[in-house]
Amino acid sequence: MPSAAGTSLLLKGNTYYFRHAVPREHRAALGCSELRRSLGTGYIAEARVKAKRLALAVRDVFRMLGRMT
Repeated sequence: MPSAAGTSLLLKGNTYYFRHAVPREHRAALGCSELRRSLGTGYIAEARVKAKRLALAVRDVFRMLGRMT
C-alpha cells in the first residue's frame, strides 16, 4: 500500500515517487491532474532532496505556462 512521506513523496514498494498536482488551468493542456515520477531511490533522505529539486522545476514550468496564457 502506498504511503505518504511528505507532501510530494509517495512510497510504492521500496521506491519513492514524486507527485505534484497540476493547477486546474493547465490540466486540459497537459491532459492530467497530477504529475508522477520515480525518484529511483528507497532512501527517504535522498528522495527528499530529489523531490525538492523536481518541485522547484515544476513550479518554474507552471509559472512560465501561466505567463504564456
